[in-house]
Amino acid sequence: MKGRRELLKKSYNLGYFVGFYGHSEWLSWISKEKEEIYSEAKAAGIYEAVRKAYSAGKSEGIRKRESLIRKGLSEEPEERVLERLASFLEEELEWIEREGHLSLLRPVKDASPKRLLRKHGMLEKPKFFNLPRFLRG
Repeated sequence: MKGRRELLKKSYNLGYFVGFYGHSEWLSWISKEKEEIYSEAKAAGIYEAVRKAYSAGKSEGIRKRESLIRKGLSEEPEERVLERLASFLEEELEWIEREGHLSLLRPVKDASPKRLLRKHGMLEKPKFFNLPRFLRG
């Protein structure tokens, strides 16, 4: 009886892990672990119960993850987000000034659509694909 309970618990925990962390069931180690659990469950005659435990664990993991994400997004006030963004931008500007990359802050001289859409040389067909001169006539 203890082995069956352990299989159910193992199956539920694996499902919870997959659901909570959003892993693919096709990852090699997850697939192997799942197959081992299922084969032991078939031998013990509780395959359906183990399959349902895995599914329940996965659903619960997904729900818990979504709940934490919603909770995490709503906990931090907008002012703190803006403060963190401002401090990040200040650090970036300090780095640009310190490293001497002020040219990154200057506007582009010719930003016309015609210039931006022009085909660059590295995108053109290589010249060795052209016919040799003596064959062109």
